[in-house]
This record gives sequence, structure tokens and C-alpha cells, in this order.
Amino acid sequence: MRRKLILLVCLCSLLFPSKLGIPAPFKRMFPVSDRLNLRHDQRMVAQQIESRLRKHLISDGIIMGAIVNAYAESRLNPRAVGPGNTHGVFQLLPSGLGHDMTIDQMHDVNASVDRVVVAIKKNRKMMAAGRLEHDFENAIKAFCTEIERPKNKEMRAMERAALFRKLIKNKSKSLQK
Repeated sequence: MRRKLILLVCLCSLLFPSKLGIPAPFKRMFPVSDRLNLRHDQRMVAQQIESRLRKHLISDGIIMGAIVNAYAESRLNPRAVGPGNTHGVFQLLPSGLGHDMTIDQMHDVNASVDRVVVAIKKNRKMMAAGRLEHDFENAIKAFCTEIERPKNKEMRAMERAALFRKLIKNKSKSLQK
């Protein structure tokens, strides 16, 4: 009888931890951005990108791809202006992904993320990469080749993967999970 009671309590604590006064396990608010070594201002932008992508139900792998590519493009600076009239955290081109956007919209992180989400959801390869939930390197490469679309896709994708390995906090744990 005593064993059954202990088993029942253990089962209930797993199913209903709050009912028994057992605190639920800590859940990170920003599990993707928290894995990267970033300055405070960069972390705030990365968290804003992650939060916005989560609202669109984008996977952790693609979120990491977006953040690493944004870091490579603008160092996560929403006010960045690059060569060739590129703007914002993702360095959108008015003639490319930033078409029909004002300059202010390209500099707005949420508006830029929303534009990137449309491109992700239209792209079959990106949606397939989203299924590789924790294969960050392949998701980063897919984001680079399918969304950013630089001139030398393969070389740029390899550079993005190397940048990810440089930015990651705890390499052994973060690459596995």
C-alpha cells in the first residue's frame, strides 16, 4: 500500500507539479539567443528577433539561422546602413526582400522579421530545414543560401557556420541540443 502511495505521488508530481507545490522546472524565455555570446544591445535585438519568430511558430534551428545571419549582416544593429543601399538588422535591399517597405520599416526589427517570415514560409527548403529542430549549422546554412541568397552561396554559408561556432557559448552542449 505504501509503495502504491509513493508511486502515485511521484506520478502526480510529474503530471501536476503545481498542484503539489513543486516548482516547475526552469524554462528559458530565449533558449536560442541565450546560447550566443553577445553584447547587451545585441542580445536585446536577438531576443526581439527570437520572440517575433516564435510568434510565427518558426523552429529553433531557423531562429538561430536568422540571428546568426543578422549578426553577420549588421552585428544586430537595426539602424545599420550597408553598401548598395541595404538597411536594418537583416540588411534588406529595397529592390529585394525589402521591396514595398519604407526605410523606417526596414530599420524596424519586427517589420523586418515579418518580411523574413514570409520568405521562410514560401521556401520549401527552409520549411524542410525547420524540421531539423536542433541542427543549427544546417539551418544557418539554409537560411544563408535560401533567404539571404548571396552571390557565392556555398562559401558564404560556410562562413556563417564558422561564425556560429565562434558565437556559441558552450560548444559541446549547444551543438548537441
